[in-house]
Amino acid sequence: MVRTTFEDLRSILPKRPLDLGEAIRMAELQAERLLSAHGVSNPPVPELVLSTFPRVQVVRATLAGAAVTSQWARGRWIVILNRTDAPTRQRFSLAHEFKHILDQPSSEVLYPSVLGGLARSISEQAADHFAASFLMPSRWLLDALTTGTDSCTRLAERFAVSAQAIQVRLSVLGFSPGAAPPRVLPRNSAKPHYRR
Repeated sequence: MVRTTFEDLRSILPKRPLDLGEAIRMAELQAERLLSAHGVSNPPVPELVLSTFPRVQVVRATLAGAAVTSQWARGRWIVILNRTDAPTRQRFSLAHEFKHILDQPSSEVLYPSVLGGLARSISEQAADHFAASFLMPSRWLLDALTTGTDSCTRLAERFAVSAQAIQVRLSVLGFSPGAAPPRVLPRNSAKPHYRR
C-alpha cells in the first residue's frame, strides 16, 4: 500500500506531548518534506500545493474577526480564508491552517488540553513556524541573501509574503538584511511570532 503525503507528514510526529523546541523542529521537517514531495525548489511556493491537496477544499469568504477557519465536513477539510485579507496574508493563513489539519488526528496527544494555554501556544507557534518554513525555507532565504536580495521589501515580493513575515523569519533564523549572509544556517531559540 502506498502511503499518502498526509500519512507521511503525520508519521514524522511522535506519539507524545511536544515541547516548543520539538514542535518547531517537527513543523520545519514537515514543511521541507511537503516541498520536496511536490518538487518545489524555489520561491514563491504555489498555493496549489495546499489548495489541491486531496480531501482539502479552500474557500474564500468574508470572515468577521478571523483570518482563517477550517472544519471537517462531508469527508474533507474545508479551509475558509478571509477574502478581505491581503493575498500574502491568505497564503500564510492557509499554510498555518494546513499544519493544524496535519496535527488534528494527534492534537490531543501532541498538545494536551491539560496543559491549557501552554499547549495552545505551542500549537499556534508550530503552525506559524510550519507556514514560515513552507513559504520561506531557510535555505532559500540564505540563497536570496547570498545573491544580493537584501531588502525585506524585495524578499517579501520574491517569496510572496508580507514584509513583516520576512522580518520575523530572518530574525528567527538569525539573518539580517543587508549584512553578510552566514556560511552555516544558525539555530535560533527565539520564539517565532509571525503575524499574517
